[in-house]
Amino acid sequence: MDLPSKLNVRQATVPDMGAVLALARELADAVADPDPGSDATPIIDALFSGTPWGECLVAEYDGEIVGFVLFCRHFEAHTGQRSLWIADLAVAAERQKAGIGRALLRAVESRAAILGANAVSFEVWKQNKQALAFYNRLGATFLDDRYLMLMAEQSPART
Repeated sequence: MDLPSKLNVRQATVPDMGAVLALARELADAVADPDPGSDATPIIDALFSGTPWGECLVAEYDGEIVGFVLFCRHFEAHTGQRSLWIADLAVAAERQKAGIGRALLRAVESRAAILGANAVSFEVWKQNKQALAFYNRLGATFLDDRYLMLMAEQSPART
């Protein structure tokens, strides 16, 4: 199957969010993350509000959405570096290893170039061997000079 030549990567629209959410559920299940549920409203609000939190590209094959990548802008004042941060990249299980993930990643790199970004960054769960191998094949660099940290939302009783 010559999938990449028949693949269309495009900006996502509101009607695409049901398919994006289905793929996000599949991704969450694959990496043991919490199920994002079946309500696309939070994604729609985040991506299509007056002040969007990010952007989403979808990979479409024969009229079906078979993958998506969700990303946002990142800027560091002390270095002046602009980058794009990939939050999620997912390809339908039955369509993996057909060049779709690579096409989505290349589309983000193109968007980064348009925006004047210096890099595209992302995190990968250490146990996700398939994703680690995928990004390694594409030449991604593992950064071992920093820690990924999180300040979780605190409940009002703890503040």
